[in-house]
Amino acid sequence: EKPGLTVKINQFVTAQRFHGLRKFVLNNGVQDPSYLCETIGYELWRAAGVPAPRTAFVRLALNGRELGLYILVESASQDFLAANFKDPSGNLYEGPGEITDELDVDKGGAAADRADLRALAAAAEESDPAARLARIEKLLDLDCFASFLAVEVITWHWDGYAMASNNYRVYRDPAASRFVFLPHGADQLFQDPGGPLEPDMQALVADAVMAIPAFRERYRTRVAELLCGPAAAPVLAGRIDAFAPRIRQALADIDPELAEAHDGAVAGLAEQVAQRLRSLDDQLAGRAPSRPQPPAEQPPAQPVFDERGIARIEGWKPRQEAGESTMDVVDDGGKDGAAAFHIAAEGEEPCIASWRARVLVPAGRFVLSGMLRVAGVAPVEDPDEDPASGVCLRISGAHPDRKLLGDSPWRTFKFEFEAAPEGGGEEDAPPLEEKQLVCELRAAAGEAWFDCDSLVLTRIEPAEGSREEE
Repeated sequence: EKPGLTVKINQFVTAQRFHGLRKFVLNNGVQDPSYLCETIGYELWRAAGVPAPRTAFVRLALNGRELGLYILVESASQDFLAANFKDPSGNLYEGPGEITDELDVDKGGAAADRADLRALAAAAEESDPAARLARIEKLLDLDCFASFLAVEVITWHWDGYAMASNNYRVYRDPAASRFVFLPHGADQLFQDPGGPLEPDMQALVADAVMAIPAFRERYRTRVAELLCGPAAAPVLAGRIDAFAPRIRQALADIDPELAEAHDGAVAGLAEQVAQRLRSLDDQLAGRAPSRPQPPAEQPPAQPVFDERGIARIEGWKPRQEAGESTMDVVDDGGKDGAAAFHIAAEGEEPCIASWRARVLVPAGRFVLSGMLRVAGVAPVEDPDEDPASGVCLRISGAHPDRKLLGDSPWRTFKFEFEAAPEGGGEEDAPPLEEKQLVCELRAAAGEAWFDCDSLVLTRIEPAEGSREEE
């Protein structure tokens, strides 16, 4: 009923313009009921010295049919480049995707191999931090990039370049022989007011420079400068107050209910902006963490044993102790198509990796059992290695006498252990001891699968069984 549109005014009449524009986007506001995010965001990027689209608010009628209120957004066209760069003939690339991907070329005469982008990617992949920064600075306007990142994070443009490798343009300015990143698709801003000042950077160039302390300090300084200037709370609140009444009146002329809904959306955005700026102030001042915090570790669970003394184990978490590996849950990787915990050794160094679950058990003897499959598991070439290489089930602090090596189809593996908790439990409950259950790959190469449905803990009689059985 209200489609988003891209309009090319000169499609059929070459010299035709609309208020000087040859091409623009009409955003329907579906993802931004306040209609304000793009206008506020792009204004802030421009104030920070980053070229960004201009916007306007329009009522659209098509063949006499009222479609409603839209945000008109200037396209990254030749006119846009000419207005923002001395030389508009350079290569303009369009996300989504990483700069190592085959990005679309919007303008310029980019070679098919995208050699300029490949050079920037190679610089970002330089292992030595000092050399990396020096190489990148020859190819990228780092001052502009610091401002670009600063506004992405201040506005929490979660679907932009830094955090998603999405919604951006990158232009190689021939006059400066450097790249400049440009914002795009900024209609979902300020949605996480407490987002960290230094979020996990998912994009190659952002991650490459933010890993360097000198640039990270440069970036933090730029954030602080903007928060005292164009991103200050009174400034942004004033911009919201300036635009909102105009939008409300246009919506009221279409349907009074739209205007009422808009009031709520604007109030929500204003509160998110205020909370965001307070959070950033706290983070810069050290009153709140500025980097993502690991989730709080859950307390160990107490397994629920059925009438047979068998309990399913939940809460498995991956853990890398040495070397490199891939650890994932394969939905159909288990026996008979069930899910499986998967570990694959990678790299040249010996790998120690595991899936672990913490449990609380009473006094007694227990068996951890499950179905395992291994492929290409090679021992570490160290005759003095202790404990031995291989794949197994065990508990932390104890190892079985034998482990699986080489190739093996699905087979049951069991590990028996004893719990002897000390002291008494709460309110006369039996004392409990924490045990960490382990599904482990310890090898120079290879991979292992642990069938999720088969992993159980069984309580047995104290005198039963041996320590380990296959």
